[in-house]
Amino acid sequence: TPLEQTQEQDIHGIIEQLPDELKEVFDLYYYHDLPQTDIARMLQVDVRTIKRRWRSARLALQALCEQQLRSI
Repeated sequence: TPLEQTQEQDIHGIIEQLPDELKEVFDLYYYHDLPQTDIARMLQVDVRTIKRRWRSARLALQALCEQQLRSI
């Protein structure tokens, strides 16, 4: 439906606002369904770094979504 398409575009726009290192982890983990260990190997960082970036990405997205809702 048009509403769903608009919401999907809004979400992608919000994701694009993430810092690159968070966006990269979000993309690989959420959209490509890669395990955190594989992402860590690909990016040549410790898996704890990936876990931290994933958590930071989720918190940042939550804050950005809340901000967007307040502006409506």
